[in-house]
Amino acid sequence: MSYAPVWNYLWIVPATFFFFYQYIAYNITGYDEFIRSKEVLDFQAL
Repeated sequence: MSYAPVWNYLWIVPATFFFFYQYIAYNITGYDEFIRSKEVLDFQAL
């Protein structure tokens, strides 16, 4: 049996976790900053 296909797909696991973590972290911080900036803009609009 050849394990080459397994090694070819192993890099996807850490890459998926890494990009998923970056995606979640960006959404949490980005959404928080978006809400803050929107509140500031709404306050300035008054």
